[in-house]
Amino acid sequence: MGTLLTAFAGVLLLAVLLSSLAHRTILSTAALFLVAGFVLGDGVLGVVSLEPG
Repeated sequence: MGTLLTAFAGVLLLAVLLSSLAHRTILSTAALFLVAGFVLGDGVLGVVSLEPG
């Protein structure tokens, strides 16, 4: 659970830092969370693993 919270906090901080850039472009902070979830999840790095139950 600690890894999930740390990953979320890091991505949230990155989203806040990039929010002014994202506002001027087609980049969306929601897209940033989607890509971060794929990269940090079982799809690529496997840092955060969520299992049902």
